[in-house]
Formats: sequence, C-alpha cells, structure tokens
Amino acid sequence: MEMLDSPENSRTWRRANESVYVQPEPGPAQMRLLAACAVPGTIASQPSDLPLQFDVMGQSLGTELRWDLLSAFARSVVEEMDCVRPPVIPAALPAAA
Repeated sequence: MEMLDSPENSRTWRRANESVYVQPEPGPAQMRLLAACAVPGTIASQPSDLPLQFDVMGQSLGTELRWDLLSAFARSVVEEMDCVRPPVIPAALPAAA
C-alpha cells in the first residue's frame, strides 16, 4: 500500500488515513477504495495487513452516491472480516490534495 504514496500514484489515489486510499475516478463513473486489514488467525508467513479492494460503478450515480455506496459496502465487509486493526472508512470522500 505504500506504493500509492509515490508521486506517480498520488495523482490518482487520495490517502484518506494510514490504512485507506481512494481512487475517485479510475474510469468513467467508477470509484475505488483500498483498505488494509489484518485478519485474525492467519499464518505467520502472511503479511499482516492485506489490501482489500472495493469498486463501485454506475453511470446514473453521481459522485456523492457512488461514495455513499462504496464506503457503506467497505465498512460492512471490514466489520464482517473482523480486522485486527479495522481501517477507518471516512464518511465523506477525501478531498484532493
């Protein structure tokens, strides 16, 4: 996930917090979110925080509604996965830097 902080990726990805990145428009009417989640009980050789990727697409949806759907979906999955350090999915779309 650190690679998303690189200058090349920082043009398209917004860092919401230490464990969440958002790509507001990777394609037409699309929005993407990556969240780091360490799942309890994994084997020792597995990296502790694995990225979970969430995508929402919809021509008829505006940016705000796409974010509402994306963030609600991400929150519900993260809750079900019982992450060791649950990522904080922001309520509002992170502003561009």
